Amino acid sequence: MTYSGGIFSQDIHFSQFFNAPMLINPANTGSFDGDWQASAGYRNQWKAIAQPFRTLTMAYERQFYVYNQHISGGVFVLNDNSGNIALKSNQIVFSGAYHRTINNNQLHGGLQIGYVHKAVDFGNNTFPDQWDPNVGYYNPAMASSIQDGDRLSYLNINFGLMWRKKIAKFEPEIGFSLYHLNHPKESFYNEDVYVPLKEAIHIGVKYDLIPNLYIQPRLLLMNQLKAKDYIIGTSAGYTLPLNSSGVREINAGIYFRNTLASNTDAMIVMVGTSVRNFNIGISYDLNVSPLKAYSNNRGAFEITLIYRSISTVLNTFTIPCERF
Repeated sequence: MTYSGGIFSQDIHFSQFFNAPMLINPANTGSFDGDWQASAGYRNQWKAIAQPFRTLTMAYERQFYVYNQHISGGVFVLNDNSGNIALKSNQIVFSGAYHRTINNNQLHGGLQIGYVHKAVDFGNNTFPDQWDPNVGYYNPAMASSIQDGDRLSYLNINFGLMWRKKIAKFEPEIGFSLYHLNHPKESFYNEDVYVPLKEAIHIGVKYDLIPNLYIQPRLLLMNQLKAKDYIIGTSAGYTLPLNSSGVREINAGIYFRNTLASNTDAMIVMVGTSVRNFNIGISYDLNVSPLKAYSNNRGAFEITLIYRSISTVLNTFTIPCERF
């Protein structure tokens, strides 16, 4: 007997979403203090119960100033291997954003165009018609009606907006983004299956408790058809005085991920540091859903690394003085 049902899933994303900003909102492209930055992130998930899901991303972004207009451009690549189901995905995405400040309101708008390639590799899998009754187990050397080598590719378009403002000790921000605006066709069997639109909202506020010490609550909401997910939590950071080690900041945080049914899926513990021009983040997802009986509370390990150059843009000020 064969049973078939519906499965709902989401796009690839990271627990440290704020350390992979272009993946969350195209408007985040170039939204940093520096001339350019390069970053990388790695995620390893479900190693405790299956062949782990592995995700790797690398990104580069740079500022441009054209006729006193601030724009930025970037590119990131994404590689994802989905464990035993043998689905491999590769993406290259070009991202651009426009930045404008009006009455101390920082406004950002961004657009992305990407190329997605997916392939199925059944080299490590066996199927029902490969059962060998002579030996009593599945024989991968036997011919199967399921053929390897299915591939697909398509173009993808994303758009996003973001607002940020410094208000005394507060620095709030809110962003909204739409992914798969062109509803690309995604089917290995030439069927009319299209990638549904994904909406994402991210909200955060940085608050200076005392000099050199801040807290930063954050919320990320994502919705894609019937797959809904959100991450909520807070980080705290301490800025160190100048020292010979080059350590500029240390931070830590606790976040929670919830699913469509509002059951807590994972508690995410994060730590990070800034050393000279490098920002390093390490996190671990502690599984607290009903799956914890099989995973022994183990979920995903994640590490991010960002190198940011200094800014060479000179700020100009007008100082009133007497005219002689």
